[in-house]
Amino acid sequence: MRNLILTLLSIAASFAFGQTNRLDSLLVQAKQYRVEDTSRASILNELSIQLSNSDFDKGMAYADSSIALCTRIKSDVKLATAYYAKARNLSSDGQDSLAIVNYQIAYDLNKKVGKELACGTMLYNMGISFYNLSYYKKATEMHTKALAIFKKLKNEKGISAALNSLGIVAMELSDYSHAIEYYLESLDLAKRNNDSTVMANTLMNIGIVYKNIGDLNKAITYMNNALRIYQQQSNNLYIAKAFNNIANVYGEMKQPAKALEYYDKALEINKQSDYEYGIASNYINMGIELRQLNRFTQAYQSLQKAEALFFKIDDKNNYAIALKTKASLLLAAPDSTLLQLGIASPQKTAIVKSLLNQAKDIFIITEDYASLADVNDDLCRLYENSGDYKNAFTHYKQYVACRDCVLIDEHKIEIEKREMKYDFDLREQELKVANIQKQAELEYEQVNRQYTLAGGIALLLISGGFFISYKRRKDALHKRKEAELNASRVESELKALRLQMNPHFMFNSLNSITNFIDQHKTETASNYSVKFAKLMRMVLENSESPEVPLADELQSTELYLSLEALRLKPKLTYTINMESSLDAENIMIPSMLLQPFVENSIIHGISPLSDGGTVSISIRQQEQWLFINIDDNGVGISPEKPAMTERKSMAIRISNDRIALFNERHQTHASIEYEQLNPGTRVVIKIPLTLQF
Repeated sequence: MRNLILTLLSIAASFAFGQTNRLDSLLVQAKQYRVEDTSRASILNELSIQLSNSDFDKGMAYADSSIALCTRIKSDVKLATAYYAKARNLSSDGQDSLAIVNYQIAYDLNKKVGKELACGTMLYNMGISFYNLSYYKKATEMHTKALAIFKKLKNEKGISAALNSLGIVAMELSDYSHAIEYYLESLDLAKRNNDSTVMANTLMNIGIVYKNIGDLNKAITYMNNALRIYQQQSNNLYIAKAFNNIANVYGEMKQPAKALEYYDKALEINKQSDYEYGIASNYINMGIELRQLNRFTQAYQSLQKAEALFFKIDDKNNYAIALKTKASLLLAAPDSTLLQLGIASPQKTAIVKSLLNQAKDIFIITEDYASLADVNDDLCRLYENSGDYKNAFTHYKQYVACRDCVLIDEHKIEIEKREMKYDFDLREQELKVANIQKQAELEYEQVNRQYTLAGGIALLLISGGFFISYKRRKDALHKRKEAELNASRVESELKALRLQMNPHFMFNSLNSITNFIDQHKTETASNYSVKFAKLMRMVLENSESPEVPLADELQSTELYLSLEALRLKPKLTYTINMESSLDAENIMIPSMLLQPFVENSIIHGISPLSDGGTVSISIRQQEQWLFINIDDNGVGISPEKPAMTERKSMAIRISNDRIALFNERHQTHASIEYEQLNPGTRVVIKIPLTLQF
């Protein structure tokens, strides 16, 4: 429960909204100024942003009003800020997935009107939301893109904030060396710009790094430096966070009295702000420290308050942690404490069992296997001490099972951390190479200018034959640049088509979940949702890549088929076969290529059949071509209509456009053809065999 709070800075769209409380003034302006123009839109936008850290429900209401107004008056500039304001409030409400959608709309609008700085800000804030969702790879990608824009514009405040956030992601992955590098660079820029907010956040995060590597004295020093800045700013939200972090460090230093002193300070501020989650967290941490001081009665009362507040705000997992912590305290408490609490000594075991079983039921629901393992371990010891070895053994088996789940999860997390660490190292090397190339290009241009000047003088003296040669070289250069621009255009169009594919695919998949919910199939809906979340993560990761390994494409397609099989059970079966000689990890194909055709086979071919049917995917190589057949034994192509007319979907039209652009980009002849089977339909995708290595 005693978590350190990382200080993420959400940058304002114009870098000018500041921290000053202008709510009263803005509310008055919103009531008095009723003209439907950009001035009112600005008031509504700023009011929404100001409310994002205090009353996000009202903040979202003002943002929605501004969106409606800006749509009516057709102001893309103000509309972009309105969507940004809504995203800020959604993020404050913990709805980061929706926040990302709104940040993306704001980004697109800002890009449309040419506001590059605002584009960087949207990317940066998207990175924060991806971080909150634990999508660290996407968070890194967004912050890196934002950093590139801020550096291009020489906006040092943005650079400093982006570096700070990259440090936070690195720290989350235990990559402390890179985290410190990012933080120190951010701190240097913040000092140069006298940006006290970024400076304080960075100092706090450096303190957390030192706490995590065990240098607790340095951790306290940095955190206190951050605290002083927050106090100068009168920023109560961050002052409370600083007190909480400092208290956690003192707890690690085995100084419970000092930890309690700072928890008390944080509690006082959280009470003034009526921040119930913060209050509950303070109470549970204070209960832990009070127990260390053997002040059992006060510890119990503190835990009771935490329990009541977590129940009130419907934070199930922390409510269960409060119950579990209270049970442990009662087990350790002397009889004199139990007497003060009105608990008879013989009742203690029954009360503790009840508390642990309540906590256990909740941890099962929330899937907190680490806490579930601890609860089962406590129950095992409790039954063992009372001589009930049968129940003790039952809980021991459950403890081992939960512990194994935790170890597996930790192993997966460690693998992800290592993969991300590799990504950080790779990105760092790419940046070094890019810098070297840029420097070489600058030197080349400088030399080229010198030669051009000398050549210009020489041209006045040399015969016309040299001029003709020069003209030919210039024409060749022009054609090369034209080809590069054309390639860039093709890539942009391909990216746009991929982005069109994702919402279409997501819409169809979400309909399936809705069907289960409507049919009250709770367990099936739950299983479907888990698979759907995994599939969405794969789609999200692959959507930015023009081409992906065939193995990844088959994995996402198989996952989609399993979802549809679950929805149509038992009407749909499927098979995927590939020639054993093919290296699926090394072969590259356009991302999201197969899914639209598989979807079309299911929806228009298999679903209409009363007995269901089968979708078969087969992959083979012929010379330098890869052939992918997608067969179904569905209703087939209508003989009264042109081939595939009735079965074409938007996704297939997009796929055909993508293949056309793919051919233009690679100067090849990839194709998609449709054949009538008896019964059913075959889609034949022919693309050039392209290897990654």
